[in-house]
Amino acid sequence: MKNQWKTILMWSALIVPLNQPDSWQLLKFSNLPQNQTQFQKEGMRVLVSNSSSPIIHPFGKTTNIQAVKVKGVLKGRINLKDKKQGESGADDYEFKLGLVLQGNKRLNWGQRMIAADWIKKLYSLAPGGVGIDKILFLNAVQDKKLVSSSRQHPLSDLIFEQNVWYFEKEGDFLFDYTFTKPQKALALWISIDGDDTKSSYEMLINQIELILYEDKDI
Repeated sequence: MKNQWKTILMWSALIVPLNQPDSWQLLKFSNLPQNQTQFQKEGMRVLVSNSSSPIIHPFGKTTNIQAVKVKGVLKGRINLKDKKQGESGADDYEFKLGLVLQGNKRLNWGQRMIAADWIKKLYSLAPGGVGIDKILFLNAVQDKKLVSSSRQHPLSDLIFEQNVWYFEKEGDFLFDYTFTKPQKALALWISIDGDDTKSSYEMLINQIELILYEDKDI
């Protein structure tokens, strides 16, 4: 009798460890002040003062992410004034959740010699034999008209942004987003910044939950 295999869909939830500093990598841009990041019982607290810096959680392997949920508290706002968020002089966001996606891009020896530190770190997140595609950012915006818009970042072809959430006011927030298909991610990349707009504010992330997808033959 011939073996017959069935493919089943497996779903699981992963709670990202926000209060464990060993699970995160805190980077610094060479020309910008660094955010102050604190790992506390209630979660990850980020203090912004005219600053910006990447916060990275490597998965260690390719992880298929179908949906994300984020819970937190925003205290203070970005000083946009009369500028449009995302444009020159106002390219700051109070919260961007990035997925470093698996792909085919790799740095050759010459590129590694001249690449910025954050770019070299991005490529180093891919395990041996694997490359990266880009960082896909899910942005929270101040202007409701920006929701559902997207862009290839004008300063880097490694960054693609989707404006999916709206910060109407400071205080508690609960965001969620479901992808049309699972995203093959190598790491989380959190961006919280205020360098362009010379802003000072505080972000507390209480929880990040990832809904994972896997298919298995039985």
